[in-house]
Amino acid sequence: KELDKFTFSDKKIITQSANFLMIKIDLTTFSSERTKLLREKFAIKGVPTIIFLKNNGQELNDLRLNGFEESDKFLERMNKVL
Repeated sequence: KELDKFTFSDKKIITQSANFLMIKIDLTTFSSERTKLLREKFAIKGVPTIIFLKNNGQELNDLRLNGFEESDKFLERMNKVL
């Protein structure tokens, strides 16, 4: 919720996000088979987890984020992708 309130609502992040396909998945439903598969596929240990994928589906491991990050730092992370 902090990411939504403080980071993703920042105008700079909103502008930069036009260069990304951003997908938000609720992984808090532990009994769901889909949730289990996604947690295993991407080795997600907790939420929030932000991952960046190349067009071919390969993760940019050094850009993975676990937890909250302020918008300026997150913008730096986004810029590394581009």
